[in-house]
Order: sequence, then C-alpha cells, then structure tokens
Amino acid sequence: MYRIPLTALCAALVSLTLIGCDEEDSNNNESSEADTDTDTDTDTDTDTDTDTDTDSPPELGDFENITALTFDEDGMLYVGDSGDGSITQLSPASVTNPDAELGYNLRGLDTLLAELLGAAPRDIRVKDMAIHPTTKEAYLAVNRLSDGDYDSGIVVVNQGGTARILDPDLDGDSLDVPFTPTDEFYFYGEFPSRDLSITNLTVHDERLFIAGMSNADFASTLWSTGLALDAEPVVTTTEIYHGIHGQYETRAPIRAMTVMTLNDVDYVVAAYTCTPLVVFPVADVISGGAVTGKTIGELGFGNTPGDLVAYETMDAEGNPTHALYIQNKNQGGQLLYQPALEAAVNAPGITEGVFPPLSKVDLGAAETPMTGLLQLSDQDPGRLVAVRRHAEDGSLELMSYLKGVNFRLSDFQSEYEIPSYTYPPEQDGIRQFQNYMKAEEGYPEYIVE
Repeated sequence: MYRIPLTALCAALVSLTLIGCDEEDSNNNESSEADTDTDTDTDTDTDTDTDTDTDSPPELGDFENITALTFDEDGMLYVGDSGDGSITQLSPASVTNPDAELGYNLRGLDTLLAELLGAAPRDIRVKDMAIHPTTKEAYLAVNRLSDGDYDSGIVVVNQGGTARILDPDLDGDSLDVPFTPTDEFYFYGEFPSRDLSITNLTVHDERLFIAGMSNADFASTLWSTGLALDAEPVVTTTEIYHGIHGQYETRAPIRAMTVMTLNDVDYVVAAYTCTPLVVFPVADVISGGAVTGKTIGELGFGNTPGDLVAYETMDAEGNPTHALYIQNKNQGGQLLYQPALEAAVNAPGITEGVFPPLSKVDLGAAETPMTGLLQLSDQDPGRLVAVRRHAEDGSLELMSYLKGVNFRLSDFQSEYEIPSYTYPPEQDGIRQFQNYMKAEEGYPEYIVE
C-alpha cells in the first residue's frame, strides 16, 4: 500500500489548481493489478451455468433493448427497456466484492464481455451502466448481436476483472411507460428512434424519474412514479429554448439528467443533444402536464451528452458544496460547481439565439480531458467510473477517475515520465501526488521515491 502525507497531497492539488482537499476522499487504497486479468471463469463467476464451449450463446433474459439503468440507495435495480417501453425493478442477489474499495483499471472490456457472452467483440454494445451502492460492482446493460438481431441483458463486472451475467430468470415488478412510441424511424438510416423511448433514469426522494420520447405532439417527455412501480406514471411533456438552434423545441428528448437542490429548490437538471443545459422544478414534473424548462447554459454544439453526475465535494477553500460533471460523447467533459448553477438558476435564462453563432454559454465550467467516454457513473466518494474507448486501438475499457482531478496520469506521455527527469524540491508535492495516481491506476512500479 502506497501512502502519502495528506499535507503533501493538498499541496500538490493546490499547486495544480485542481481541487480542495478532503481527508476522507484522499485515503489511499491498494492499487489493483487486475487490468490484465480478463480471464473470466464462467463456471464459478457467473450467476448462470454458462458453457462457452457450446455453439449456443448464454441466455440473457427476456429484455428487448435495455437503454437505461439506475439503483436506489437500497440496491434495488431499475431497468429501462426501450424495446417494449417498460421499467422493471430487480433485486440482485447479495454478493461480497473483495475489491469494493478499489478503483477500476480494466482494459479489454469488450474482449471480456465477448468471451462471457459467446460473441465477437464487435458484436457487443454497452448501452448504460450503474454502480451498485454497496458492492461497487458495475452493472452494464449490454446488447449482443445474435442471428442477425440484438438481444439484451445485464452483465456485472468488478474491479478484479470478474464478470457474470445477471440471472436471466431474476423476476421483479414491472411497469409499462405510457405513450412510448410504437412507430419507428431511423436517423440517417442507422439509429433507431425506438432507442430514445427511455433515455435516462434517476431516483430522487422515493420517486423514479424517466426521460425519453413519447408519441405525443410534444414528444420530449418526463415520467415520474413511486419506487414500488405500483401506480400509473405522471406524464410531463417538456419544452425548452435551444440557444444554439435559436428556437423552442419539443421533440428531441432529454439525453442525460440528475436531480440537484439549488437555492433550496429541487430541480431536474437535464442536458439535450447539442448540450443545452436546462432545469425543471421537481414540483412541476411530478404535477404532470406541460412544462417549459429554463435553459441556463449552452455547453457545446454538435455534441451528445452521455451522463450527468452530481456529487458532494469541497471548494478550494474547503467548504462543502456540490459539483455537476457533464460527460460528453463528442467533446471533453465539463465540471460545474453549485454556486455557478445557483446563479444561473436565479438569472433570466436563455431565450434568444446565442451570438456569435455556435458559441458557448458555459457558466464558467472547467473543461476536462475525459474523452472517449461512452458511460459515466458515480463510483464512491472519491471516484467516478467510465466505460470508454482506448484512444489508440478503440477497445473498450472500464476505468476510474479521481474526482476533482478528472484525468488519468497514465493516459499521457509527459515530461515527468521521461526517466532522466528529476523533480526539483519545489515540486515534491506534485511528485508524491503523481505517485498516488500511479498506484491508484495500477502502475506502482513507476513510483518515484
């Protein structure tokens, strides 16, 4: 186990103007060297009796097209199936994850999934991810190409590289989401519109919020219901002003959302294609009807936001606050802090086209080099975790990022890594923090004493 003094960690972070320091979040964990361990023993590690030596791929279950996952705080899993427009509540079996306190450093995720599912890596799609609140395992919604069509299921992966298929016979309560589309068209002949029936799920205050596209004239819709899934969802159609497009829009659905308390009011914070950032009071959403959101930012044209992750943190002065991380698919990530969001909520909002055209209204967001990300989730108090593509060979990886740092040192070839480099005394804090990152990322052999 590699440990550095908390004061040195703080000094390094302050010198890099990265984050404030929190003793709980800066505890050092032993690094995992499981990034090369992708040999999944399906006889012992899967929930099903999967035999990958047969011609028949293992069963995944009865889902048609899982496009969204989320957990509540008690470990109940909610599964959004765009194929049949349903939400299913599942209670996964309790397991012990010996690596629960470690970060993820798994390369070759697509190969791991392909071997488990009896398919080629190119025939696997990861549609969403959720982290179990206790075991910290990654639950992945996967589509597998089989006999010319995709079937859908859930694979559970831990930090040690062990993967298993979630029991396809696991049953739970389900709910049909009203007014999801029955007709289908394809964007540019490739992307099926039905994939947008359920785009995102989030839990707040004993309610499940569902975003997607309905068959209404105002197709962009938010549904909400109790966690027991025993009542008809409240239906709320949404309208927003998109400053990049210079118009009000009602069709394109929310692509990513979370709930935050801003100025003592709960808001659904949502991002759409082309990255307008919009807030809706939760009280309006759970009342139903039609609601117009307040557009508080325009964070980048030509981009699809993947996930919004809100989490507790501290500002540079050590005061508690909240942060919002915006994971993007066509640009780097962005980090906003609560004071900036609250100021934007208090402002009039964007109701005219931005000028110059295509410019950002970014609320002072910090741009981060977290690129190539397909999915992002909150892992634990100190980490985010992402499904991403390797920048050079395009393979899938499952990687953790330290919150507030928002990059992985091992992604870069910098001056510091050249063997002849010597840290001057004034950079000793940086040396120690980089040693911490090397251990965290699975490279303890590169620690510089």
